[in-house]
Amino acid sequence: MADSLYSSLKKLTHYPLALARKRKVFYFLLSLVIGWGLMLLASDPTFTQTQNYVLFLLFFAISLWVTEAIPPFSVGILIIGFLVFIMGRSDAENAIQYLQTWSDSVIWLFLGGFFLAEAMKKTELDVALLKTMLPKFGTNPKNVLWGVMLITGAISMLMSNTATTA
Repeated sequence: MADSLYSSLKKLTHYPLALARKRKVFYFLLSLVIGWGLMLLASDPTFTQTQNYVLFLLFFAISLWVTEAIPPFSVGILIIGFLVFIMGRSDAENAIQYLQTWSDSVIWLFLGGFFLAEAMKKTELDVALLKTMLPKFGTNPKNVLWGVMLITGAISMLMSNTATTA
């Protein structure tokens, strides 16, 4: 996935892809260590094992967001999966209770919109649309702003507004 850190480095310098992957793996492992270390520092002897896991998840997710080792939306999915894994140990009924909220059509609308926005970013369709449409509005800053607003409005007709801004 192309996140903001990698995209900016790719555009500003000739950043080798292999080095970027190694750096992401390093940041991921560093995030694991930071999450575990901060969990040990902040943990209290009265905490249960599940509370320690959630505390670890909090620090791990924060460090993943800061380092951008994986894309931010992936961190959100990782959080949900991890929580279902550690909270759903007692019986299947508990897991079903949390997973049924995903069956709401609004959730799938947002999720589909986010995936569509991510696909447009990954395939650089967003940049192609911008390069094709924006020159038609001239160089006047007022017209360029109108152009960006109209292009975003047109894309927003196809997906949810939240995903359009993502």
